[in-house]
Amino acid sequence: PTGTIVSYDSDLMLSDLRLDGVVAQADGNNLAIINGQIVKAKDVIGKFTVVKVNMESVFLLKDGQKFTLELKKEE
Repeated sequence: PTGTIVSYDSDLMLSDLRLDGVVAQADGNNLAIINGQIVKAKDVIGKFTVVKVNMESVFLLKDGQKFTLELKKEE
């Protein structure tokens, strides 16, 4: 009764995000799979807004700061 509700979706940090894959589309509107969730440009994940999805990276915006999430290469 005195507990608080924490929304992890809104409290995500960049280190919590993992780019699992990218789906290329013929029209150039690529999709990204971040933490198992499919997103596209202008979608929001936590407090991050997806700006652009490239073939190997995703550009994000949070509080006016730009971030890049890169696809991990298998060794």
